[in-house]
Amino acid sequence: MPATDQRHPYAVWGAAVCVLSGATILFGGPEPNSLNALVLVWGVMLTIGGALLLLSNLIRDPLWTLLLERLGSGLLGAMCLIYTVAALVYGGAVAVFPASLAAAFGIASLWRLWQITKRLHRYLAIVRRIQHVEERRAEDRRRR
Repeated sequence: MPATDQRHPYAVWGAAVCVLSGATILFGGPEPNSLNALVLVWGVMLTIGGALLLLSNLIRDPLWTLLLERLGSGLLGAMCLIYTVAALVYGGAVAVFPASLAAAFGIASLWRLWQITKRLHRYLAIVRRIQHVEERRAEDRRRR
């Protein structure tokens, strides 16, 4: 989800699915059978990560948008990869398909985290250059 006025509908849909899936688990809905030990954590991470991604779509400040999206993507990416491993360990061959879906979503989330981190580093470099120029101007004014 870019920090612009245009939001990608698939990304918004995916975030909404995460919130609904996580909230369903948290409020007594059906639980994933293969991951009974991680169900609560899975539900919390889906809900919080998805909510952060949705919230990033409502905020117009580009920096806050990126920070919220980065946090949500990191939570979802990490939890999806944990889910993938747990599903394969506990579910075996039966869990290959759901585990591959979780892995793909996790990898996509972590890829987005990496993209945002690169963009934030570029923004930080620009801010540092501006600060440097301002410091030099202030120093020149003091000398005069």
